[in-house]
Amino acid sequence: MTPTLTDTDRTTLTELVGVDGRIRLLTARLDALPETATVERLEQQADEVRRHALSTRRITHDMTGTVHRLQADAARLRARRRDDLAGLRADTDRERRRDLQHDLQVAERRLAEIEADIDREERTLATFGRIGEEDTPHGEVDEALHRAREEAATVSGEIRGQLAGLQERSSALRDALSPELRTVYEENEAEHGMGAAELAGSTCRCCCIELDHSAARRIANTPLSRQVTCPECGVLLLRTGE
Repeated sequence: MTPTLTDTDRTTLTELVGVDGRIRLLTARLDALPETATVERLEQQADEVRRHALSTRRITHDMTGTVHRLQADAARLRARRRDDLAGLRADTDRERRRDLQHDLQVAERRLAEIEADIDREERTLATFGRIGEEDTPHGEVDEALHRAREEAATVSGEIRGQLAGLQERSSALRDALSPELRTVYEENEAEHGMGAAELAGSTCRCCCIELDHSAARRIANTPLSRQVTCPECGVLLLRTGE
């Protein structure tokens, strides 16, 4: 059974629909704030910068370790070359001198290869370091993220403040409705997301369906003291006196 309406009920219900509509709009805006999207984008960028920096440090560490190992190999070969030269100066045995000369040639050839490897690795390491320096510094991303979070917090805080006031007003208006009307309103709200909707001409603002001529005439001929519902979606319809 549809409830009857006093003038006070109609006024209260009309205001409640407006307040709850504003709550829905602000809630939707809060869920889709561009400031929040900016924070999420910058958080992703910051994560990428951190991952890249970690990868850079790992690669640099590995390359540096390779250079150190090559330098240690070069040092051993230089020591080996010195020993071979010293042996050649001191040893007069032909077989022994031949062995020392062969070992010296091998050591010098291998030393030249390792020194070339060291030069290549050091140039690559220097180039890699310059590339890393050209990337977006941590500080810039972190600073931008900090500002974005502050902006998002400010905007969302303002909206939440408005929502708190509107929700308080909505609660007070619901308490002012008759129990029967409130029950109908909240049942519709649970099912359709709106407890009541404006009838704009012959179109329900909840389902956005235009009523057929028969339904429109029936509703037009119904006294304002009787609440009517949309024949399509079933929500309470708000009508003006015109």
